[in-house]
Amino acid sequence: MLKAVWVWLCDSHHHVSTGNRQEVYMAFKDVLLALTEIEMYEKYEQLMQRTAVEDSERCITYFSNLWDQRLD
Repeated sequence: MLKAVWVWLCDSHHHVSTGNRQEVYMAFKDVLLALTEIEMYEKYEQLMQRTAVEDSERCITYFSNLWDQRLD
């Protein structure tokens, strides 16, 4: 999962700046490594509120879709 997210972030078609990739990646990693469901929700909200994500409709869509898939 982490590798797929990193590849997505590095794909130039998604317009995530080089300077923001690692920040967004680490925030997503925090979501995955959360120890409780409550912590996972909190980390997800923190991820989605990062400027690098908020300013990119593609990031919002991508991470929202990943979040929705956790229920499958």
